Amino acid sequence: MGGSHLDALDVEIRELRTIEELRQCVELQFATWDQSDATPANQLIISVKAGGHVLAAYLEGRLVSFAYAFPAVQPGQEPWIA
Repeated sequence: MGGSHLDALDVEIRELRTIEELRQCVELQFATWDQSDATPANQLIISVKAGGHVLAAYLEGRLVSFAYAFPAVQPGQEPWIA
């Protein structure tokens, strides 16, 4: 395969929690696709406060990717993962 080889040590993965960090995710989305498809910062923030997770990948200190997961639990029912 073509392209450059990245050593796994070059990429830093960390969980984001601060408003500033989560706003960087919105900026990355705006740079990647249509703004109407972006998950807004307030939704990321509320989701993290409610038990969700945002993991980010940094390459040379620059945010290059993130993964977003949030809980979806019905009241009175056990949470489950499909």
